[in-house]
Amino acid sequence: MLKKYFSLNALYILVAILLIELVFNVTLKTRVLNDQVLTNSMAERMTMDEINTLLITFKSNAFLLILFSLLQPLIEILLIAICINIGTLLLKIQLSFKDILQVVIRAFFVFSLTRIIFILSFFLLKIERVEDLNSVSFWSLSDWIDLTNLPSWVTYPLQYVNAFQIAFVLFLAYGLNILIFRGLNRWIGLVLSTYGTGLIILILMISFLTAL
Repeated sequence: MLKKYFSLNALYILVAILLIELVFNVTLKTRVLNDQVLTNSMAERMTMDEINTLLITFKSNAFLLILFSLLQPLIEILLIAICINIGTLLLKIQLSFKDILQVVIRAFFVFSLTRIIFILSFFLLKIERVEDLNSVSFWSLSDWIDLTNLPSWVTYPLQYVNAFQIAFVLFLAYGLNILIFRGLNRWIGLVLSTYGTGLIILILMISFLTAL
């Protein structure tokens, strides 16, 4: 079944990823980032004048935010493909960038599943504050650890590493192994040393900025 999936046209999968991203962001704007929910979320930290100013700014930039949300997965897919391609070049594995890019797109659909979960949550949960979405679980490391006494720079990495990140690594390694059989373990090692290294650097940067 997985082999059949990795034989699907990558362009169709990319279109599906972008459509899901569009639906997610439009639904997010209407169900969560509306005036009432944002006001409830910020009422304890900001004055009404500050909240109204923020809401006006948010509305005026809504289109740009949605546009950026569509560009984000494209940029992420491209960067991941570049990381994998660098790894294959260093190891002298004969794979074209196009083939790697197609595998990355197919594996990246795993993250679209998280968007679908969120979309369903927008309708199933009673959302009065943005914080209500914290109840949506993606089986991250933070679900197994008490975050109460931990600093903020530790919290983010624990929340980011979840079952979908692990599934993406496995899917990506599986797809590459279909292109050139080297054994799943060796491809997992390459993915972790390329994409994984980039991911760790990104997490550390975001954690550092969050701690400031």
